Amino acid sequence: MLVTKNGITVINNRAIAHVHCTATNTIITLTDTDNQPILCMSAGKIGLKGAKRSTAYAGQLVAEKVGLSMKSHGVRVIDVWLKGFGQGRDAVVFGFINAGVQIFSIRDVTSIPFSGCKPSKRRRL
Repeated sequence: MLVTKNGITVINNRAIAHVHCTATNTIITLTDTDNQPILCMSAGKIGLKGAKRSTAYAGQLVAEKVGLSMKSHGVRVIDVWLKGFGQGRDAVVFGFINAGVQIFSIRDVTSIPFSGCKPSKRRRL
């Protein structure tokens, strides 16, 4: 990927892989360091249907597909940001490794409620 700063063209080969693992799907969005999207891939987009989209195998397939297609964009090193509690969380990292992608860092960005929801009122009889 070519980045132009102050008239100088620099080759930037680093990106961020935003991995969103839900109970029904695994979605990977590849962005550059300025959070501009490069490509997006999900388990449903590669042809898996129904309950197969939520498996760890589906997460690995999606990561391998993203890893192969990101080389055409000139990206070689990625930071992985994991979000959610789906089954494909750990398998995505192994999928990137199988595709030959160099992983710089792995970060968990799952949002956790600070105080949580307000409990319901106590029952009165």
